[in-house]
Amino acid sequence: MKFHLSLFVLIMAICTGCGSKREYFNAEELYGSYLAHYADDTDKLEINADGTYIHKFREENEVKEEKGAWKFVETPSDSVIEIDVVFYNFKFRAMKGISSSRGDWFTLAVKTSKNKEPNIHLCFQTELHLCFVKE
Repeated sequence: MKFHLSLFVLIMAICTGCGSKREYFNAEELYGSYLAHYADDTDKLEINADGTYIHKFREENEVKEEKGAWKFVETPSDSVIEIDVVFYNFKFRAMKGISSSRGDWFTLAVKTSKNKEPNIHLCFQTELHLCFVKE
């Protein structure tokens, strides 16, 4: 519950900074490459049109590649909980505050504009402001 509340707070902060309501979009806009930057490294997430993803990250000085399925979820406008994307059997890199065990990752896809270029953010650790951001 704490994770979901934190995610909601981050999403609201991002959307408030945009000066508009959260933008809704379709699955096709999600396809592509995303990067998550850490102090010492970067993870890459490829979201493919065929419903698969590839997650590349470094763990114990070794590059790992994890593959799995993802699904776009259209949230009804009257829903209390908003979820846009589910990544099945996802494994985050091992780091403080983040479990490296496998599990389903439910997240919102938030579109922001920075320097008039739209970006899509898939956030996973709101307290640390960690998100995969579309390249």
